[in-house]
Amino acid sequence: MSGAVREVTLRVPRGLGEIVAAQLDVSHVAAVEIGDALLDVVRIWIDVDDVRALEELETAFAAWVEQRAERNGSTISQRVVAPHHGRTSDETGWSRRSPAFRVGRLCIVPDDAPPHTPRTGDRVLAITAGTAFGTGRHATTRTCLRVLQPLVRREDVVLDAGCGTGILGIAALALGARAACFVDDDPACIDATRTLAARNVPDAEQHFELAAVPLGPGDTWPVADSSVTGLLANIEHDVIRAGAPALARTLAPGGWFVISGCRARDPDDIVPALAAAGLTVDRVVPAGARFRVYVGSSTTATPAPRAKAR
Repeated sequence: MSGAVREVTLRVPRGLGEIVAAQLDVSHVAAVEIGDALLDVVRIWIDVDDVRALEELETAFAAWVEQRAERNGSTISQRVVAPHHGRTSDETGWSRRSPAFRVGRLCIVPDDAPPHTPRTGDRVLAITAGTAFGTGRHATTRTCLRVLQPLVRREDVVLDAGCGTGILGIAALALGARAACFVDDDPACIDATRTLAARNVPDAEQHFELAAVPLGPGDTWPVADSSVTGLLANIEHDVIRAGAPALARTLAPGGWFVISGCRARDPDDIVPALAAAGLTVDRVVPAGARFRVYVGSSTTATPAPRAKAR
């Protein structure tokens, strides 16, 4: 089978899927799918010839199961499949259907997902895969979606810089933020974000700007200083480092941020770059084995201004 990959499936007790994915530090996790009433499902794809990676994964999972009291139903299985999403079907051995999956309180449902039943309290996001970066399955997007959930506050105004599909900002709106500003320098991304926002949060206040993150003092930027209380940016290392001053100026005192896109192999100069711009990194969260997510707040401790309720 040309280009085949090995699909490893972990089945764990309900509610533990994301914990397993994070603790095993798996870089190729496709996120946690909605299983049956008792189980979460974690699918992982590795190179079909990477025997060492498979052995390490099996050993780590066995150790995790041994340490847990809630081990009933925990299993690991594998099969070799064609490369497109690692999905198969009974009829042809192949399918492009992408199951719904979970990230904390968010239930992300692709257009072509098989029938599913969201759990009580889920915030459901409908997405169209392939229109732009940001379907929720990449390690950085998944981790950003997970860590932003306890940060979002009622009446927050968030900026999604380099928004892609806008999934981060839209998730913030679904979780209670009052308004969001989406910025990207790709018209296709702005169009994809408009469509996704209209489907998921049609009543929320939304602003869209076609612009790049400023990398120097002469670059223009359509977002006013201190105009947002939450900053989301899943972009590239060099853009984060050079654009830190402009990004930091948009964040009101006491505001929070989630910034990602940096690979573990990149120079570890983001924390000092953000600090120099006035942003304090409270923690660095691994996004799989290859990426990092920076979470923190603006340096000034003054409470962030609140927009009036509509």
